Amino acid sequence: GHVISHANTIPGDMKPDVDRVFFEFLNRLCSNLDMTDGKGELIHQALMPKKMQKLDESPDFRPFKFRIQAFTNAFVEELNRQGFTESVLPLKK
Repeated sequence: GHVISHANTIPGDMKPDVDRVFFEFLNRLCSNLDMTDGKGELIHQALMPKKMQKLDESPDFRPFKFRIQAFTNAFVEELNRQGFTESVLPLKK
């Protein structure tokens, strides 16, 4: 078959590190509903009140809605902080 190459493919040797940064980022994000990107944009999108009520009834499940632009910005900022700068890991905006 054909191999499809994406501009944002992460080099294999960096993948475990980028994954680690991503999971740490997600972990922090999911325990902080007020988290913002560098511009101060909220990453979490508010859920409907009806959904919030359902959440309170379920102790083990919590859906999240992310504002994708703020999420992406904040993750790229986190990668940069961890040393994955544009020169090491070129990311298309």
